[in-house]
Amino acid sequence: MRKPSANKGSRPISYPSLTKNFAERVVFTCIANQFEVSAPELISYTGMPGSTIAGILSRLVGRGLVAPNGTEIRQRGRPSIRYRVRIPRPICACALEATQVSVAVFDCDLALCALEEHTFETLNSLPDGIEAVAMAVSHLKKSLAAPAGLPPEIALEVNAVRLDRDRLVSSVLPWAEASLEKKLADKLGMKVKIVPPVAPLIAEKQKLRVRNPKSVIRFQVGDGISAHGAFGGENYQGHSALAGQLGHVIVDPTGPLCGCGRRGCLEAYCGGPALHKHLLEEIRSGVATSIDYKKLVKGSPRASIAALWEAWKLGDSYARDFMRPVFERLAWSLGIVMDLIDPELVLACGYVLAERAEWIEEIRQRAQQWTLYSPSRPIPLALGRASLEDELRVTGTLYFYRLDR
Repeated sequence: MRKPSANKGSRPISYPSLTKNFAERVVFTCIANQFEVSAPELISYTGMPGSTIAGILSRLVGRGLVAPNGTEIRQRGRPSIRYRVRIPRPICACALEATQVSVAVFDCDLALCALEEHTFETLNSLPDGIEAVAMAVSHLKKSLAAPAGLPPEIALEVNAVRLDRDRLVSSVLPWAEASLEKKLADKLGMKVKIVPPVAPLIAEKQKLRVRNPKSVIRFQVGDGISAHGAFGGENYQGHSALAGQLGHVIVDPTGPLCGCGRRGCLEAYCGGPALHKHLLEEIRSGVATSIDYKKLVKGSPRASIAALWEAWKLGDSYARDFMRPVFERLAWSLGIVMDLIDPELVLACGYVLAERAEWIEEIRQRAQQWTLYSPSRPIPLALGRASLEDELRVTGTLYFYRLDR
């Protein structure tokens, strides 16, 4: 059995298959889901004795499946070594959404080598999506050091759900289909594998350094709206992998058409593309606002939300009026989540809410009226912390290991 090179990360290594030993698999999966973890944390998470954890770590490190990655400095005592899962070879990780394509390369130690992100108003068809990914990959290749080059494999996360081998379904990418894998592989001359769309949730859990909450919800408002959750440390996807589709709770059956084919879904009112479209229509009609229409019409939903945020912060009365019903609807949906699931923690994510603490607080306060026993039950809504790099790192890891259970 070949062991890793002493020059960590200098070249890919051949990995043996994971052992069938149950305890080792538990520890390995725990490390992969936490990204970096210390031996004391593994003892706490698994309930295994320290001597057992030490032996398992020694064996996993010896087989090159896990590597020590620096230390966590403590106020007293010796530093605690942290362990990180390694992958068999460098990987290219890509996330395909309705308004953005992101692609990155990670080495065997899951260290970032290069990252590209390209934003669009929308991707309207399968050829559009394939061309967008190809463009991002081409730019990424130019930014990589020549000796390293571009890995021949892509882990692809699509804003879609695979119902079975032959069907992908998505409200934000209604053109998504299972042939995307093969057609993209033919276009790029690379092996492409669609991985489960759980990287954003896992990345957020990895940022929870203090402890693992018994239940955590990732409340995302971006191209789509969702409330994906993890319970008892395990990601819950539901019987048909459609759990957490909060954006398809119907607000008004006669409302605007949603990408899912129905009318009046929450997503059709409060998703980023819907807000972008509504904003353009109203400003074109001549409302008084400091928002520059010429900049919006040439931009993407992400740019429109950024402009709306800046105007809102400056007290623009139109921006304040525009966001009020958005806050109300999102608060109502959050109240549904609270009453159905009663989560220990809710993380606000997605480009509509990311790094916008004031908007998150507006939603949290309004949601209290929709939450049972709200006076004595504060809504545990906090800002998500995972970055795009964090999410793509998990996407790359999912190419090799199952973390979605």
